Amino acid sequence: MAYKERIGATGDSLRIKNNEWYIARSADQSKDICVFRVNVLDQIEFCSVPSVDGDSFVLMSQFEELEERVAILEEIVESLTAGDVNIVAYELTPQNISDKFITLPQSPLPTSTALIMPEKGIPQLQDVDFQVVGDVLDWDGLPYELVAQAGDNIKVMYMFGYTP
Repeated sequence: MAYKERIGATGDSLRIKNNEWYIARSADQSKDICVFRVNVLDQIEFCSVPSVDGDSFVLMSQFEELEERVAILEEIVESLTAGDVNIVAYELTPQNISDKFITLPQSPLPTSTALIMPEKGIPQLQDVDFQVVGDVLDWDGLPYELVAQAGDNIKVMYMFGYTP
């Protein structure tokens, strides 16, 4: 007798076809909520970031990215030996978001690395999330474009002045 796949709830288990989304109904019964699926590579994919009591899980890829950023930040802090450090506070305006850049009070040293430190979120790194050309900090087409929003309070840190 050939094996016949059984789809649906059976006792203590629930079977769905591979690569199809598991859908749940909202608590107030007003909408369907996409939960997860097992893709064609047999990997579990979630529709959104799972959370427990309001705290989102951190995905391994996010954790690894944070570790890389911490290592870069440690290198930057260790290299602060010459020049003046400027920390400039900005509240991003709708015009900044539209233009996808801000103008700094002076050009950073070519040997320094600028950082954007958002009030909420992870530090953004020059040449990874944005670029600096002269006194213009630009994020057009770079990762910071995806997170920058009007009203965000950020601090931009960079070195200027003395060139060794």
